Amino acid sequence: MPAQFEFVPAGDFGKPKSADRRLIRSHCMQGKNKRGGSRRSKQQDRRAAKVPPQTLQTLPNPPIPVPPPSDIALVQLPGELGLHSEEILFKYLSYGAVRNLVSPIEVCVNVDPLQPNYFAWPFYDVTFFHAAMLTTSATNDFMLKRPMTKTTYFHLRRTLHFLNQKLCEEDAFLVDSTVYVIVMLTLMAATFGDSNAAGAHMSGLQRIVKLRGGMEYLRCTPKLHYKLDRLDLSWCLGFGGKPRFVDPNISWDPVFESQALSFENNTASNTLVDSRLLIVFQDVRSVVRSINEHFSRNTKFHGELFQESISSVQSRLLLLKDMLLNAVDECIPKRKVPYRDLRRRLRGSLQSTWVKTQKYQDLMLWVLVVCAISVLDDDPAWLAERWSGVAEADMSWEETRQRLQSVMWIDCIHDELGTEAFSTLTDQSHSVLLEEVTDDCHRNTVVT
Repeated sequence: MPAQFEFVPAGDFGKPKSADRRLIRSHCMQGKNKRGGSRRSKQQDRRAAKVPPQTLQTLPNPPIPVPPPSDIALVQLPGELGLHSEEILFKYLSYGAVRNLVSPIEVCVNVDPLQPNYFAWPFYDVTFFHAAMLTTSATNDFMLKRPMTKTTYFHLRRTLHFLNQKLCEEDAFLVDSTVYVIVMLTLMAATFGDSNAAGAHMSGLQRIVKLRGGMEYLRCTPKLHYKLDRLDLSWCLGFGGKPRFVDPNISWDPVFESQALSFENNTASNTLVDSRLLIVFQDVRSVVRSINEHFSRNTKFHGELFQESISSVQSRLLLLKDMLLNAVDECIPKRKVPYRDLRRRLRGSLQSTWVKTQKYQDLMLWVLVVCAISVLDDDPAWLAERWSGVAEADMSWEETRQRLQSVMWIDCIHDELGTEAFSTLTDQSHSVLLEEVTDDCHRNTVVT
């Protein structure tokens, strides 16, 4: 029986009347003080027996709501995604949060002013859209150490198709997104060791830069200059090619007016024979010191100043690559990627150079550690032999770090990598020493 409600008016003083209070008591006492065999209980049972039972109605199952579309489905894209490409697109759009894994310098240098409009172009430029998908998918394949997947090949074919269509247009060289598509293709070719494709893309970029005004144009566009500098480095150190975007009339004067910095024990002036290399080395140390100072204050080094100084340093180093006659000068390493030509040259220089004097110690220790964390970490055994010549057997990491800082060291980037390299070199050195002792004991036993 459905519940019935009655409203009881209150008097002037907020109290109900006597009759209303009886009604309230009657409602409150319903079902209370009830005896099972009383006349009233029997009457209620007889009335309940006369009422036919209600048939239960089976309600139909409620309809299952259609799930809402994904966020990507709500975005209008200029090209088709292809197999498994939604995940790739998500990775591309979230790249800003994880790009330090690819370019660790962004931890301490404000490179945002040097970044092109990577976020907007994929939503209206079909060529850049597929190039972005290609780059993200290929990078994922490379990090997982697997060959290029079907998704990567799909976006490679689409990128080349639309790029060839664009290049047929008369003003194609003026479209920034097209230029960056070729930059991305060049980086992918360099990453996977395709020298023919990388060379073709580099020639195309060189032609575009020339049509836009050459080096004068690059000086006015630091964003593109920054990317082309990185490409030039990959091209020269990975394949042994000649630099394509280096100003042949570059000044060999120091970038920074004050070159008062000096190594402890005059390491630089006493070790590096070529005066041009010495100036470049001091410029790099000035940049490194500024980066460390900014990071200690929880700020980032200025991106445009970094680009300008590093561009000058890199250009001079690449021009010096085939001019250095001293083996120690040849041992100054660069940065980490699969740089095959750099690995070959460094290994040859290090194996032919044996440190015998104290003035080389800190510099050669720095060279070995940087080599171990950059391009020679795949074969540490012969590095360990050189390590024993510059490092004491019981030297701690803190002592090693101080010696590295006396040369050149970006704390926030190199500390973690340096710790791993130090452990590897130390363990390998101990293993080599143990093998030598074991061999000596074996020879003595045979002679006896």
